[in-house]
Amino acid sequence: MAISPTFLFLLGLFLAFVGKRAFGRWFNPVSVYSGIWGVMLGMHELKLLKYTDMHTYTWLLIFASWGMFLFGGYTALHSQGKKDQQSPSEVAVDERLLAKWILILCAIGTIGVVQHWMVLIRNFGSISSAIVLGSIVYSARIHGELPGMMPYVADTILAAVSLAGVYFAKRRKVGLVVIIPMVLASVESMAWMGRAKIIISGILIFSAFSFTTLSGTRAKYTKKGKWSIIISSVVVVLIVAIASEGILSMRKSTEKFYGASQTLNKLHGVPFLTPSIYVYLSGQVAVLDKFLQYEMDGTGEKLVFGENTFAPVFRVVSKLLGGGDYVSAYQRFYMVPVALNTGTYLRELYVDFGELGPLIFPYILGFVASLLYIEIKRRPKLWKIVLLAHIFVIIVFSFMMQAMRWGYWWDSVIISLVVARILERNTSLTKIQETSSMSGEA
Repeated sequence: MAISPTFLFLLGLFLAFVGKRAFGRWFNPVSVYSGIWGVMLGMHELKLLKYTDMHTYTWLLIFASWGMFLFGGYTALHSQGKKDQQSPSEVAVDERLLAKWILILCAIGTIGVVQHWMVLIRNFGSISSAIVLGSIVYSARIHGELPGMMPYVADTILAAVSLAGVYFAKRRKVGLVVIIPMVLASVESMAWMGRAKIIISGILIFSAFSFTTLSGTRAKYTKKGKWSIIISSVVVVLIVAIASEGILSMRKSTEKFYGASQTLNKLHGVPFLTPSIYVYLSGQVAVLDKFLQYEMDGTGEKLVFGENTFAPVFRVVSKLLGGGDYVSAYQRFYMVPVALNTGTYLRELYVDFGELGPLIFPYILGFVASLLYIEIKRRPKLWKIVLLAHIFVIIVFSFMMQAMRWGYWWDSVIISLVVARILERNTSLTKIQETSSMSGEA
């Protein structure tokens, strides 16, 4: 079954506009989700690669899950009454203490980054050799042939990035406190020859920035302050883009694909819009269709309740107790006609929870994300901002995979929430002391 790519692009744009009208800004759960899925589906239907037409059941599942996400957002909006209420106050947090915690998390994360590069130097002889042999490093990582990499420690960098987004919004410019965690995330990503962490960092910092400005902070921006934000944002985007493109170059990723059209081949050598980027943006639903086809034929993957959504928990239990199958970080590949192993988050939800998974989870995701968005607008709290920023990682990556499979996503969520609560508690105590002092003077 083929659907017009123009229709899909326009559908995504229309629903993004509906989200903007409902939430008051373009950057909201409904607009982001709809825009991403509209583009991704439209790119697939352009057929710049010889994709086969997807089955009707696949289209029904995609549109049903999309509808459930929208319904979750609708439920949240109407459960909160009037949607345009906005708090006149901004997020209460001690900026100097926030900066200290960001740097503390960066210092801890640096230990993990240095250790990862030391492992590469031990295996490949030098930093330059590891960079030159980037494709081999990437292959070794995928096949588990880089033992000795210290887990968890470097994950504090992602937590630092989410908090740096708040600091960015409060200070209205990019300084070292914002740049340091972004650079560390780039260096860490290069050690793994993977782009996931640097892309997640970009999502976290801009999400946290945007949500911090939902309340009173935004109203105080002067014209000069807005230009400062624009310039600072360009700096952050360049860090993410250059790091991502650099990693892709070091991995020497192939840009020649079987069944590629002449139009796709012409993209070879174009920065940030290469044939491989098109494949990443368009091939995930082809994998989903192939996966569902195998499921219907009875030759699909083993279904284990929650093993993808809660993969880090399964891995920890497997290591500690030595029982059960270890959940691999990499999934089964499908030829579509190129080999890909990610098939949107609907694939993992189907594996985890059966046919109801791709319906129930998107509803919960849409509801929770929209509810937090409204709560931040009305009653801004630091913990709500960092939590929603991490939920947006799930939303953005939904076109590719279930982001909750990553252990570092969970680590970053937990660390961010703990630090946020510490900062909120210290801010509250400071206010109480100031109030007591003023009362004493009176």
